[in-house]
Amino acid sequence: MKTRKISLTVQLCIFISIIVLIGDIVMGVVLSNKVQEMLLTSIRDNALNISKCAASTVNPEEMMDVYENGTDSEYFDSVHEDLTVFLEEGGVEYVYTAGMVDGTFGFILDTDPEEPGEYGDAIDVDDDNKSAMAGKASVNAEPFEDEWGEHLTAWAPISLNGATFAVVGVDVSYDVVQEDLGKVRSLIIVVCCVIYVVVILALLLISARLSKGFKTINKKILSFIFLVFIIFNLN
Repeated sequence: MKTRKISLTVQLCIFISIIVLIGDIVMGVVLSNKVQEMLLTSIRDNALNISKCAASTVNPEEMMDVYENGTDSEYFDSVHEDLTVFLEEGGVEYVYTAGMVDGTFGFILDTDPEEPGEYGDAIDVDDDNKSAMAGKASVNAEPFEDEWGEHLTAWAPISLNGATFAVVGVDVSYDVVQEDLGKVRSLIIVVCCVIYVVVILALLLISARLSKGFKTINKKILSFIFLVFIIFNLN
């Protein structure tokens, strides 16, 4: 049985198509990672800005009274109302204040309308809320996961007379970002597939033209050889 050899043109087209496929995959991964990084940076900045705005909105003297007296403070409702605006209009999950209560870092005021944290309920201490308690706003570098999904928490200090006594905590959902990232990844895959198909079609067209050209050249060479052979025999 005869074995057909793959022509040089076809081999070249196959090689180029493989290179393009690898390039498509690498480009897709790089773009996806870059978009994820940009979305994470955006949501972190947004959460941090909201926490800072919420902290600056609160009257520190009123907040101090709430810090000292909890729900018995005459300013509890007004501070609660000020922070609720950010919960309703800021596109966040939770807005609350926290501080050291009886030696434990815990809730001071929580705006959650369904299950608010009680005054003094403990909150896990991490580098970000420790930073805020030291006077510097901070936000999680990476999202954390719990039974309700993935989230980011930003913290901003509330100070009176230069001393930080409480912080505003803002929780934002990272699940929305994951949904957006999924849509972007799907779009990237579609674009990469279109690019690959276009390149393959272009290669097929070029291959067909090259093959036709090579056949024409081959015929001319054979005709020339045949002519030379005839002239040689005539002489």
